[in-house]
Amino acid sequence: MLAMLLYASCRIVYAVTSLSHSFANFVNVLVHTQIISLDPTFIEAYNRRATALFGLHRAQECFADLEHVLRANPMHYGALCGKVCFSFLLILVPLEQYY
Repeated sequence: MLAMLLYASCRIVYAVTSLSHSFANFVNVLVHTQIISLDPTFIEAYNRRATALFGLHRAQECFADLEHVLRANPMHYGALCGKVCFSFLLILVPLEQYY
């Protein structure tokens, strides 16, 4: 059931990406936050929300979601890649400038 909800929400988000990536990321955060409230054990919702948070320049929340995913599954490829990219970004751009 939750997987179907996630799939449907992603289709909606991708449908609005032509309007604005920021708006799509905002909707993505809202949808995945709702999914997390329904099932906090659904780790992929945290990963997808982290991706959207990164796009919205909400670095601390993004990093917290990535950490949550990696605590649950230390070998989660998407979260590992996200954390590495995020770490390189922080080396190149101070956190204050990213906001």
